Amino acid sequence: DDFKQINDRFGHPTGDKVLMEIALEISNTIRQYDSAYRYGGEELAVVLPESDLEDALLVAERIRLKIAERDFRAEDGTAVRVTTSLGVASFRPEHGEMKELIADADAALYFAKQNGKNQAAFLVDGRYRTLRPGADGRTAAEAAPARAARRAGKKPANRPKVKGKKASTTDRGEKT
Repeated sequence: DDFKQINDRFGHPTGDKVLMEIALEISNTIRQYDSAYRYGGEELAVVLPESDLEDALLVAERIRLKIAERDFRAEDGTAVRVTTSLGVASFRPEHGEMKELIADADAALYFAKQNGKNQAAFLVDGRYRTLRPGADGRTAAEAAPARAARRAGKKPANRPKVKGKKASTTDRGEKT
């Protein structure tokens, strides 16, 4: 969130360094067969094969917490705190192509940013929702995904596979 402020205050070398360290945090958080990509500017995308929406929300919350808890360092040694908003999407039968899945994740990202930042947002039954800690004291990573699925009146989605489509990269880094 507000990554431009890091570049403006500390300079682009620090911004680039922080972005690389964030990418490393993400790589260390995801499974070996998951993938992280630079999507454009300061946006990164993570692809989690064989994962349903609940799994993706858990990973998103782990990433968000790891980044929020870490002190990054500017070139001069100053601590730089970073928060992150995440858009989460899960493959649905109506997604004809990967670019539609990415469009859903991108829209969820902007919903998260417009509704307070430093959170993950996702689409359920045509409505965007965000992860928030539960009143029962459980963390958002523990409580919110299952609660969101229950509110939607569904059990978590199955783990669909995309068959017969090869991935390629466009000029924005989108997977298609």
